[in-house]
Amino acid sequence: SGFRLGGRFRACALLCFILSSGLLRSASGAILRVKQYTTPPSFPNGASWSTAYPSLDAALAVASTNDQIWVASTVGVGMYTPTGNQTGGDGNTRHFEIAINVVIRGGYPTNPSNGTTARDVATNVTAFSGDFDGDDPAFGTSPADPDFLNNAYRVFEVVDVSDSCVI
Repeated sequence: SGFRLGGRFRACALLCFILSSGLLRSASGAILRVKQYTTPPSFPNGASWSTAYPSLDAALAVASTNDQIWVASTVGVGMYTPTGNQTGGDGNTRHFEIAINVVIRGGYPTNPSNGTTARDVATNVTAFSGDFDGDDPAFGTSPADPDFLNNAYRVFEVVDVSDSCVI
């Protein structure tokens, strides 16, 4: 007769597969990364900086409760602007929607290595903006005719979350 694997061995092999595949999340959740690119990866999944999501909208779409979203700096590369959650034909209603308990952390380097966890919010500024055209004046200036026509009514909308949600 042939060789049979016992029940304990099968259960252990299945558990090892689940843990190594990332199918099981810890109580503290997964870490998803977001980074602006010149050329984004073909299949971003947020698991590392080299496969980071190109937008916060993309990471929020797949995030689960208790996940952390690490967002790379926007210094020298612009700002993160919402692309989704538009109501009807009014583009100014686009916003980042947070409807689950997640933690969003900025302050990571613009070109972080995969092992980087060094967060420095003073040096690695991460900015979210509702200025879709990128044509508004810099903070602290007072222009004669600012262009606020194509701006979001709100940048973030936070719905039904507890105090464990952090932005």
